[in-house]
Amino acid sequence: MRIAIEATTVLAVSSGINVYIARSLEHLFNLDRDNQYILYVHRNSALRAFEGRYSNVSLRLFEGRRRTTWIQVSLPYLLRQEGAELLHSTSFVMPLFPRVPAVLTVYDLTTSFFPQNFVLKHRIVFGSFVPLSIRKADHIVAISESTKRDIVEHFKIPDDRITVVHGAAEDRFRQPADPARIAAVREKYRLPERYILFVGVIEPRKNVPGLLEAFASIAQRIPHHLVVAGGLGWKYDSVFATVRRLGLGERAVFPGFIADEDLVPLYQGAELFVYPSFYEGFGLPVLEAMSCGVPVVTSNLSSLPEVTGNAAELVDPQDIGQIAEAMHRVLTDEVRRRRMVQEGMARAAGYSWDTAARTLLGVYRSVGGVSRGASGGHSTPIGV
Repeated sequence: MRIAIEATTVLAVSSGINVYIARSLEHLFNLDRDNQYILYVHRNSALRAFEGRYSNVSLRLFEGRRRTTWIQVSLPYLLRQEGAELLHSTSFVMPLFPRVPAVLTVYDLTTSFFPQNFVLKHRIVFGSFVPLSIRKADHIVAISESTKRDIVEHFKIPDDRITVVHGAAEDRFRQPADPARIAAVREKYRLPERYILFVGVIEPRKNVPGLLEAFASIAQRIPHHLVVAGGLGWKYDSVFATVRRLGLGERAVFPGFIADEDLVPLYQGAELFVYPSFYEGFGLPVLEAMSCGVPVVTSNLSSLPEVTGNAAELVDPQDIGQIAEAMHRVLTDEVRRRRMVQEGMARAAGYSWDTAARTLLGVYRSVGGVSRGASGGHSTPIGV
């Protein structure tokens, strides 16, 4: 089968979505040498590193800027030209008339549930094309049971048209970092000796102002700094306004984007990982932190309880006092900390990119045998 994969959103492999796309495809290509793959990537994509690594994978470069227009207008023509028998669109939007069976990956319904958190351009594009794509897809890949449930309830999509393909932390997160390497990363990013860590793009649903409020309320009782690591996304002015209002000064550290090779020592140098997000499709940083042996405090909403099970302290992200109390409890109760570390590492080990790749291949095999009718949106149940 000739399978076309549209992965043009990926530039650097940094955000959770990009990590998910890159790692799932890497393991898929290592697993499956029978099918032929046509991989559409941006000309500046980190996925160009796949070129030449797999004999059955051919890269095609997207050169333009208007991705949504290219997907709707150019991609169906290219699929026909390439003789593609199946399309997998890996990030929310697919051609509305692809002329081949189509699989769509949906990470969350943030743009449907929290449109006010996005700039106008994104509200218009995603508000229109994501719902249409979800309804037109022959099959949907959701990255958690939580996201699957949201799609079923919000869009009335039949349960058997959605398959959950969880992400995972890479094996390197489970390997203890050299103490000298941890020290070197701390020096590189000018980090304090003892710190509480958050990792993620700074944007409204991550609830960084709430984290700052909670930290400020216990700052006088602990020696730690708060490190908020990640690039600036959008609508982040309130974060820095909160730092100034609370007078946190140097107690709140913003090192910015963290290079991929520095993530493991960054996590392993932390004494606590806190992720009080309002909504997550999966929450990969939580899994990475648990893999690194760092105790986790995170939200009791959306996919986060699904990912962590009983291995994390779950809190209401709207309740600043509850977040602060959980942070202080984990930092000061050594018995609890040791238990959380052990349970977190065991929980994280249950997720595997190999399993994700096998499940995804099962989706392709099932959907690839389905002829697209005039209305689209029909598929058989998936069995792996």
